Amino acid sequence: MKQQEKLQIFLQYLNNHGYYQTIKELIQKTSYNQLQQLDSKVDSSIVSKITTYIQNHDFDQLEQIFNTYVNQEKKQKCMFIIVQNHYIELLQQQKINEAVELLRGRLQDCCLDEQQKHQLANLIIESEIQPLTCVEIIRQILLICHQEIGVLQPNRLMILMHQAQANKILECKNHCKLESNYLISQKHLCTQKLTKKIIREQHLISIVQYSNDLSLQVQVSDKVNVIIYQQQLQINSELQLHKIRTLNDYHQSEILSVTISPCNQYIGTTSKDKTAIIFELRKNKQLVLNAHQSPVQDMIWVLQSNFVNGNGSTNKNSQKQELLEQESLLQNNYQTLDTLKLLKYKIWTIANDGWLFEWDQGTKIYCLKTEEKVKKMHYDQNQDSLIIVSEYKISIYQLSKKQLIRQLSLNDQIIDVKIEKAQTFLIILSKNINYQFTYYSLPKLEFVKLFIEHNPKLLIRQFDIGWHNNNLIVCCTNEGVTIMWHIQKGQLPFFRKQIHKGPINLVSIEPLSFTIRYFVEQDSLLSQIQRNIAYYSRVFTEQRSPLAERSMTSEDDL
Repeated sequence: MKQQEKLQIFLQYLNNHGYYQTIKELIQKTSYNQLQQLDSKVDSSIVSKITTYIQNHDFDQLEQIFNTYVNQEKKQKCMFIIVQNHYIELLQQQKINEAVELLRGRLQDCCLDEQQKHQLANLIIESEIQPLTCVEIIRQILLICHQEIGVLQPNRLMILMHQAQANKILECKNHCKLESNYLISQKHLCTQKLTKKIIREQHLISIVQYSNDLSLQVQVSDKVNVIIYQQQLQINSELQLHKIRTLNDYHQSEILSVTISPCNQYIGTTSKDKTAIIFELRKNKQLVLNAHQSPVQDMIWVLQSNFVNGNGSTNKNSQKQELLEQESLLQNNYQTLDTLKLLKYKIWTIANDGWLFEWDQGTKIYCLKTEEKVKKMHYDQNQDSLIIVSEYKISIYQLSKKQLIRQLSLNDQIIDVKIEKAQTFLIILSKNINYQFTYYSLPKLEFVKLFIEHNPKLLIRQFDIGWHNNNLIVCCTNEGVTIMWHIQKGQLPFFRKQIHKGPINLVSIEPLSFTIRYFVEQDSLLSQIQRNIAYYSRVFTEQRSPLAERSMTSEDDL
């Protein structure tokens, strides 16, 4: 393919994403004379042809284009996305006969397996899936085969796109300052030092979670015990931890998630034992949610005042009055209750089988079937949007109406997911042949960027994002190697170093002290035996403070 045609395609890609200022900057700064005339010729690119054929449902022409540029597997994936979307459109328009004919014909040939055919047939009976827009379809196609059709995403151009949005260059001591003409002008130092700390524990630490105001830190030890700390940053930038309490053996199997209520009064845990438990810190009470048929993956807290009444508006005054009445009724005998009462919140849990449950005072009041093999869910109080991430899909629901409003299907299996604190983007870790991190903007789930790890021999199970406005992606391998990407920079990692001789159980970016913490196992054989006994028997003859058990802690700049 000619260089000019590739540039045309890339300009179309920028145009579809609204980077109009970036296009002008590229035209002004490029050394290609012909590029100055491309702004008016963007519509003649291959992407524009694909767009036209999708709008006209010209599947034969689409197959000819894909036959020219991509292999049979990628062609089948692209055609499935396009034809399936037209199938959903026909069902929404009540054109059942045309939809059935399309399913028996071309769509059946595009399916990857019999399960997909069965799922598509079930949509005729009841379908809540909304069809994609043409731009969303093009974005998925570009994600699958951008290299073959020339929609290359050079690191330097991606940097310029981010700079055009943020209008600034984010600084880090591990990077050089990059000007808009792609030239490295000078090196610089960050205002904050990023340090590392290796924490060796007698007990396996599998989860670290922080409250919204960063005053609480919760750790899961030996997969079943919950340790709650109050944390504070000292003047010398040292993080001081004070253990509030330890919750031992409340669950019969591995804890899968920990959530902290916005008011910091309650800790919620979900487990493989098919239960969720809520603990009240001040009054030492608990509430067990027990109606799930599979492991409970996650839990969210929804303020009562966030619920919407029938006419679509939030009646905050009536909600507040109702809460006051409930508190008044319970105030006299509250001290004698065996279980806590959640007056502020409704609780939602989701199980691995995809069932989403709504709870009120420990009673299940609503359930909704979503995607199976759920990984995580997240609720945005301000937008009333619930994000559910499963093994192959990202779904967004309007929680008050229990309605699916957006869904994105992926080709690669999702291993882990992180949602940025300000709820403007999410990053998923997936694996097909190689590991990759994919950046999607919220709430529209638009594909923004891909971060790649080319070594197929590595084993990565989890990662973390954070530090300096959440611009770092940090993961560790099974051999103790740390790999880092800068979100605003290139697709490839900028940092790779052997941190520990052996596997790292958990990597966590501490948001107060700007420290990357690596939780590893004690090296002695005795502590290994002690941990195994503790995990399998659930009997602890001696409880020590995790702070006292930590040893051989090292700290230095990365």
